[in-house]
Amino acid sequence: MLDYGDLNEAFATEHEVSLVAFDATGSIVDIDTLAFSSDGSITPEDLILAGDALSAEPGQPGNYTFNVEGAGIASVELQFSSNVGTGPTDPNFALAVLCFDPDLPDIPDTPIASQCAYFDVLEPGSPVEGLGTVHPYLNISSTGNAIVLAEGVDPFIYGAPNIPEDMITNGGIVDGGFADAEKLHEYSFSFSPGLTVNLFSLQMLDYGDLNEAFATEHEVTLVAYDSGGNLVGSDTLAFSSDGTITPPALVITGDALTAAPGEPGNYVFSVAGNNISQLELQFSSDVGSGPTDPNFALAVLCFEPEFPESTPGSQCADFATLEPGSPVEGLGTVHPDLNIITTGNAIVLAEGVDPFIYGAPNIPEEMITNGGIVEGGFADAEQLHDYSFSFAPGLTVEEFSLQLLDYGDLNTVFATEHEVSLVAYDGSGNVVDTNVLAFSSDGTITPPPLVLAGDAISSVPGEPGNYVFSVAGNGIERIELEFSSNLGSGFTDPNFALALLCFEPEEQIEPELDPPTADLTLLRSKRAPEIGGKFLVEYACSATAPNLVSATINGYDVVNGQEVNLVVRENESARVIDDMLIWLFAPDFSFDVTCADDNGNEVSTTIVPEFETP
Repeated sequence: MLDYGDLNEAFATEHEVSLVAFDATGSIVDIDTLAFSSDGSITPEDLILAGDALSAEPGQPGNYTFNVEGAGIASVELQFSSNVGTGPTDPNFALAVLCFDPDLPDIPDTPIASQCAYFDVLEPGSPVEGLGTVHPYLNISSTGNAIVLAEGVDPFIYGAPNIPEDMITNGGIVDGGFADAEKLHEYSFSFSPGLTVNLFSLQMLDYGDLNEAFATEHEVTLVAYDSGGNLVGSDTLAFSSDGTITPPALVITGDALTAAPGEPGNYVFSVAGNNISQLELQFSSDVGSGPTDPNFALAVLCFEPEFPESTPGSQCADFATLEPGSPVEGLGTVHPDLNIITTGNAIVLAEGVDPFIYGAPNIPEEMITNGGIVEGGFADAEQLHDYSFSFAPGLTVEEFSLQLLDYGDLNTVFATEHEVSLVAYDGSGNVVDTNVLAFSSDGTITPPPLVLAGDAISSVPGEPGNYVFSVAGNGIERIELEFSSNLGSGFTDPNFALALLCFEPEEQIEPELDPPTADLTLLRSKRAPEIGGKFLVEYACSATAPNLVSATINGYDVVNGQEVNLVVRENESARVIDDMLIWLFAPDFSFDVTCADDNGNEVSTTIVPEFETP
C-alpha cells in the first residue's frame, strides 16, 4: 500500500488497515494489520513524510506491505477502520506489488525413479502416437495429428515470449514435447498390456495467453482411471480471465517462458493412485467444452510403473572374483548353492574389459565394453541365450532376482512387441510366480526411444536396458528366463547381459520322522559266572523314514533276523564269519539303527541289551 496517512480527511487519531484472509467456509486464516496514530489534523505533521509513498521507509504507512499466509486461503479482503468509524481515513492512496503463492501440489518436474517419454530422440514433426513410439511402455492416443516439437525449430505451434523481437518458436520446450498439428487437442494415455502406474505427470506450456473462445472461466483437467473405468484421481488447472482474446494478465502468466511454475503457461499436472491404466486430458470453460487457447504444447511426460517389488535375497552370485571369460555354469561355480544351466557358453563379464558382449552408452566416443556391469555379470558368448537356474539338492528358495542389462536398443528381428519372462517352478513343475518385462517398439533395427531406454547406462531402473526381474513364492526349485515377441519365441536383442543374481533360501524345517523299531530278544543266557547270551536281532524302518542307512552293534553291521552272541568281557573282540557278526565280546553294547526319508533326513534308535544276572 502506497501513500497512506499523509491526508486525514476523517480527522481521526487512531487508524487501522487490515488484510484479512479467509478459507472457503469463511473462517479467518490469517490477518495482517497496519495500526498507527496521528494528531487528528487534516495533514498530520508526523505523517507528512511517514505517509508519503516516496519519503516513507518500508513498513511505515506510506510504504507498507501486507502479508498473510496459511493453508486453504480462498479470499482476501482489505478492511479500513478508525476511532471515528469504518472506511479509509486517507482516500488518496494506491495498491501495488500484488503477489500470491497458489496451493498447488508439490510436484517434482521429473518424479524420482520414474520413466519419461523420449521426445528428444525423434525428429521434430515425427508422430508421437502409438505404443512404444516415445517410450517402450507408453501409448499416446490422439487424432492422428500429434507430432514431436522442439524449441527453436519448425513445426511452429506457438511463440514465446510474447515480445515480437524476442519470440522463439515453441519457446520453453527444453527436452522436446508434442502437440496436435491440427489443434484438435484430444489426448489420452495408456500403457503396455498388463502394466499399470501409480504416478503420472505432464507439463502444459503456453496455455491461456490466447483466448479464441472469449471465455472468462477456464479449466484443464488430467483424469486418471483404472482398468475398470473407475476414477483414480484428477488434477485441475482452473483460472479466470477478462474474456478478451488476449487477456492482459495472461500475456505473461499464460506464456511458456514468462510464466512462473504453476501458472497456466507452465503448469505440471500430476495424478497419483494405484492401478492407473488410462488417462485423459480434458478441456472446458464457461462457454463449453474444448480448449480456449489452441496454441499450446505438452512436454515432460513421466510415469511410475507398478512393477513387482524386488527384494534382493541374502545370497548373491559372486561373479566379480572370477576372471572375465571364465565359465559360470554348474553347481557351486558362482555360489555354493546355485546351479546355472545353459548352452555351455555362458561366461563371466566385467565392465571395461573383454570379452565384449555389448557397448554402452550408445555414443561411439563414450562407449564402454559391457558398460553398466558394476559387480560382474554373465552372458552366453555364442548368444544362444538359453538360461535356467536351480539349487543344491534339497534346497528351495522363496525369492529370486536377476538384472537384465542393455536389452532392446538393438532389434535384429524387427519385432514390434517384445517380452522377457522370468518364470519360477516348484519341484512338480508347477508355476510359482512369473515376472514379465513387456514393451513395444517401431519395428526398426534401432528403435529411437530404446536407444536410451534399452541402453545399460542411459536407461533408468525399470526400463528394458536396466530391468530387475523378481519372483517370489514357496518351494521354488527351478527358474527359467524366457524370450518372445510378436514374431515368435526367442530374444529380439542378442547383445545383452545378466547380473545381480540373488536368492533367498527357504528355511529348512526338519521333518518329523518316526524312528525305526529295534529289538534284541534274549534267546539263551550264558552260564555263570559269564554274563551274556544269544540274541535275536530285529529292526524295521518307519513309513516316514523307510530307507535303511545302517544297523550296527558297537559299529559292526548286523542284519534283521540274525542271531548274535554277546558276552561281557573287559576287552572288546569280535568273531565275524562270511561278513556276519557271530560273537562279540565287550564291556558294554549299543544296538544302533538309522533310517532316512527320500530327501536324506535321518532318524535313529539306540537300545542296550538286557542280560540275566547269574
